Amino acid sequence: DWNIKKNETHYRYLGSVTTNKNENLTLINSINYFGETSKRARSQVMVFQDNDKYIGYYYIPMIYDLPTKFENGFLYFINNEDNCENNYETKIDFKNGIPEKIFRKCKGKLGDLYEFQIDE
Repeated sequence: DWNIKKNETHYRYLGSVTTNKNENLTLINSINYFGETSKRARSQVMVFQDNDKYIGYYYIPMIYDLPTKFENGFLYFINNEDNCENNYETKIDFKNGIPEKIFRKCKGKLGDLYEFQIDE
């Protein structure tokens, strides 16, 4: 019996952009911490459209892999892992809308792929 007595969520506003299709997108990092003796976390980038309507998310398995900023329509990831290229920055363009998939580069052709999940 796994009894959760502590559950807290932290949000971090990343930024907003008006796309080429005249949609307003807002991105927010979300980390949900849960568990009593062995804390765990679930992290994601939440996507809101127009009048702050929540439409979906990118699940990011590790909290330290979350993007660092969202400026001028670009979402930025900094890769600080030891086995990756030092401080490699991945830049994802949201100006044409929400990308179906995001590839966060690590080294060479290696990296992490995050798919956009629509909440219904």
